[in-house]
Formats: sequence, structure tokens, C-alpha cells
Amino acid sequence: MAQTIQPVERLDPPLAPATDGVSLNETGGTGGFRSYVVLVPGIKLGIVVLANRNYPNEVRAEATRRLIEEVEAASSH
Repeated sequence: MAQTIQPVERLDPPLAPATDGVSLNETGGTGGFRSYVVLVPGIKLGIVVLANRNYPNEVRAEATRRLIEEVEAASSH
């Protein structure tokens, strides 16, 4: 699937930004490195984690989840 052209469809009008705790995430990597990207539109937060390939996805995801919780707690004060 990733190696073929995927159809796209324009949303007209565009959807409103999500504000209900939605997060978007993606993992990836190349040549010994791994990445984890999380976007949380409701709090206007984006996090990119870059790590050695020896760190499993679960470790990166847990670290990111904790960071999001810390940011949310700090911004609610």
C-alpha cells in the first residue's frame, strides 16, 4: 500500500480542528534511527521523538504520553 499512489479527496469545506482529546501519531525510521511523531490539535502541541533503533515503539510512545501529560498539567495552572 505504501508503494502505490493513494487517492485523495478534497474536503470542501475543510473540517474544523479537533478539540476533543484527539491525537494523531506516526512511527517511522531509517538507517538505525526511529521516530515517533504525535500531534494534539486540541492543545496545539506537536512532539517529535528521535531515538536509536534499539528503543522499541512502546518506550517512545510511553515517554511521549508522559510528556503530553506534563505539558497539559503545566498549561492548566
